[in-house]
Amino acid sequence: MLIHIFFAIVALTLASVSLCSPDACGPAPIHVRVGDIKVAGGKRMRGAEVSVGEPSQPLALAPTWATDMTLIHGSSNDCEKGWSGEACATLQGGVYNASASGSRASDPSTTVDKLALGTDVVIPVFPLNVTKDFHIAPMPMLGLGPNSTLLDTLASTGKIGSRSVGFWAGRGIGSKAATDGGLVFGGYDKTRVMGRSFSDRFTHGVRNCSSGLVVTIADIAVGLADGTNKSLFPKDNNKTSSHVACLDPSKRTLMTLPKSSYFDAWLDASKIDASLVGRGDGWWVGNVVVPSSVDLSFGNLTITLGSGLTVRVPNELLVQPHTFIESATGDMQTDDSRSDVLIYPNQGPEADDPIVLGQQFFAAAYLMVNQDASRFTLWEANSKEADTGKPDLVAVAQNNSDITTPLCSQGSWGTKRNQGANNALETGDEQNTYMSKGAVAGIAVGILALLLSLGMLAFVLLRKQGHPRLRCCYTWPPPSVSGSSGPKPMDQNSGTAIVHTYDGLARSVHLAQPRSDPGLHVEFRSGGLGIWGNENQLGLCELEAPLSPWISGTVTDPKELEGSIPAFEMDGSSWVRHHSRRRVCSV
Repeated sequence: MLIHIFFAIVALTLASVSLCSPDACGPAPIHVRVGDIKVAGGKRMRGAEVSVGEPSQPLALAPTWATDMTLIHGSSNDCEKGWSGEACATLQGGVYNASASGSRASDPSTTVDKLALGTDVVIPVFPLNVTKDFHIAPMPMLGLGPNSTLLDTLASTGKIGSRSVGFWAGRGIGSKAATDGGLVFGGYDKTRVMGRSFSDRFTHGVRNCSSGLVVTIADIAVGLADGTNKSLFPKDNNKTSSHVACLDPSKRTLMTLPKSSYFDAWLDASKIDASLVGRGDGWWVGNVVVPSSVDLSFGNLTITLGSGLTVRVPNELLVQPHTFIESATGDMQTDDSRSDVLIYPNQGPEADDPIVLGQQFFAAAYLMVNQDASRFTLWEANSKEADTGKPDLVAVAQNNSDITTPLCSQGSWGTKRNQGANNALETGDEQNTYMSKGAVAGIAVGILALLLSLGMLAFVLLRKQGHPRLRCCYTWPPPSVSGSSGPKPMDQNSGTAIVHTYDGLARSVHLAQPRSDPGLHVEFRSGGLGIWGNENQLGLCELEAPLSPWISGTVTDPKELEGSIPAFEMDGSSWVRHHSRRRVCSV
């Protein structure tokens, strides 16, 4: 039996190597729109286009590199007093109703459901963090940090070539002409960058900048009416001091500035009376708000980084009509009697915080973060309206270099995942009319290998019809790392083990007999199958369908497990990422 599976795997490998060699092509990046999303209650909120469950429940998520999890709201009744449920749902970027989803996993101790990225990619099973506390995060978060569950899922399944994400915010709330932005998983959008880029490694240890996206600002200058620029940074002996800044696209501002120095210098350069300045209470909460009678027609803001990269922020991105969400209806409203200036003055306990370049900065700049390379890259953004058509996606490798080989079409979780890659292959260079003999031979070998694999697979399935095979489980811990500091059973004699699983939650596995007994100790439960051997090894498997009643027992031969259930793959576990896996129950 094993020999048949071996030949089937070899044949499939030959087919995949022949038809789509890693040296010849790679997975295409995934583009997700950032724009106005119609969320629960029928109102629109700006964010990354994501939906959860079946039927799909649309959400507008804020990308953040400061966390690894995907956090969404599960209630529209947890906003401040005076907010209607409809308005609260809008403010929170949508609300997830678990009871209305037919695809949610049955385990009540965790939330696992279908996640769709835009309209092209669907992840059938994805762990979600659901909160009913508005103060934890006013907006739902799409975590893209170093151990991002989403990036790990996309990369480990071959949907993207690297755990890199490109981001441009576009122009939305308060802008005269709204333009969709975009998130690009596995690369960046070439149409949205211009000029030379700046790339640097993550810098950790900076206060309130857990993402490590740290830059040095050499100068911030305000454009004056006479066409000159006035720097906000004082000069000492003709040398301008530089300052550390954190890149944080989730913060609702263009930038923060220490009030006692640079913010006051900005007021002076802009000729704004400090007595007229207040703090906003609307969408851009905490930012500067002034009466609309104040002249705010100064020129562009120019931010120069220590690397030499210059980002010009037009006045319309800095100054906007006062915008807020109406607490009764959830409608986005503007108050023409006031203007929002998207600068957040740091004062009081925030006075010593580093400068933050926030969400609105990324309407003028393009950011790409590569967690595999621990690097980020910045460009000045190309935001011309004439270039708002189809994205030109560039795949990025794990070492942060552009992938220049062709992009493979690949299997899809969703309905449209392959269209872009297939169209690119079909509408390629028309001059390449003839294929080389090597290409023809490769395709022929691939087809032959594929037919062989299908025949072998059919043989195995027919022979075992009615007895579905048990896929591989993974041991814990492998003998080679049995002394590692990874998670271990808390008490081997009590019959209970705490299992470190892919979603970060603990599960209990009760042993059928004491550990000193021979054989494999097995227990079937609706949440999984636990398998224990005599060498402190554990395999944790997943049930295709709940078993009732729960069954416990001991087997002396792994073959007795044939016809059981498929494996629970712990690929998302941080432990598995750092240690080798060992198969124990492939039969």
